[in-house]
Amino acid sequence: MRLVLLLCTLLFGSLQAAEPLRLTNGEWPPYLSERLPHHGVASRIVAEAFALQGIEVQWEFHPWARSLKLAEQGQRDGSAVWLYSAERAQRFHISDPVVESGYYLFHRKSRAFDWREIDDLRGLRIATTRGYDYGEAFQ
Repeated sequence: MRLVLLLCTLLFGSLQAAEPLRLTNGEWPPYLSERLPHHGVASRIVAEAFALQGIEVQWEFHPWARSLKLAEQGQRDGSAVWLYSAERAQRFHISDPVVESGYYLFHRKSRAFDWREIDDLRGLRIATTRGYDYGEAFQ
């Protein structure tokens, strides 16, 4: 799955070099974390890319849904490392992928079942995190 950096439309038109860029994200170690050096691998990639342009990044860590809402409402300059969606593309400028990742389904070894397609999972109880995006087919 492709992960991307989202930037608010206003970012490109009104950012002054002296002002730090305020970006939100959530906890997703080792890629993003308030407690990791450089706030994680993906946070460092993003911060270094902006640093090459003389822009300092200030990170804020919130629950994922709040991070996105703060950027959508223009209360922050953007939010980092989200899956691409057509809906997000209507509201944000979207960069090339910052990191590549995928989703995995875990199930108990004691319960045998085989699946090949998302439709094979219908009727099963699957735990996910509210507000997360698991891709169009799963949603």
